[in-house]
Amino acid sequence: MKFNGVLKVLALPFKAYPPGNAPVKSPPNFKTFYGLDDVPESLKEGIVRAYIEAYADPPWNESWEPEEVWNKMERELSQPFSCLTVMEGNQDGEVAGFCWGGLIWAKEFPRRVVEAYAFQEDGVEELLKRKMEGVVKGPKVFVVDEIAILRRFRGGTSPIQFLARPIVELAVENGVLEGISWTVWDAKITPLVYYMGLSTIVAEIGGLVFLYMPDVTFLCKLAQNLNGDHLKKIIAVADRTTKLFKRMKSYGRGSAGVG
Repeated sequence: MKFNGVLKVLALPFKAYPPGNAPVKSPPNFKTFYGLDDVPESLKEGIVRAYIEAYADPPWNESWEPEEVWNKMERELSQPFSCLTVMEGNQDGEVAGFCWGGLIWAKEFPRRVVEAYAFQEDGVEELLKRKMEGVVKGPKVFVVDEIAILRRFRGGTSPIQFLARPIVELAVENGVLEGISWTVWDAKITPLVYYMGLSTIVAEIGGLVFLYMPDVTFLCKLAQNLNGDHLKKIIAVADRTTKLFKRMKSYGRGSAGVG
């Protein structure tokens, strides 16, 4: 039994709600925008600073100029069905974390990636197109372009829960249940997103791993109906159950279909 398979079972009693109607409300220091038009200039500047700081750390070790970050934000958040969520980390409104992405045509994903990263390899766009064939079923996917939390504000599941939930809610509300994103194996968030459902490897190119989720509904239900402490317990239960099934399988006692 896969880790996300256990989570799907645990999510069955819950329902998914439209954006803004979840029983578990986002804390006041999390702000969500659907596009860039309503984002205050001071907050935009804070996001740019946080982006540069977050991706200067290992394992990314990237060096970004403010103009480059802003151009990336404009390109990725000026399209319809875009979503940006910002976490403020203190009373001064310092940006402590951010998440943005959108709902796009699946065929546009390879070009979006190529525009975001300067790959040394040739033919990345065509390679991704081929790798996605037979994996992605629908015409549209939801994409998480960026999600990061500054090192000094990390801890617990709540920051990730409330940063990522709005884009997931937007996807479920619009019937775009398939997701695809990318990361590197050494990133802090990778084990979590891998076990939570982004577990089909589409491709590994230029140090990036591209992961696919067939249906995000169960994650939306869990994130909307459980607070951080309860969600952490659910993940722990799923982890223990998965390990139990693996042990049963290794001893030859697992039922058919357990994998």
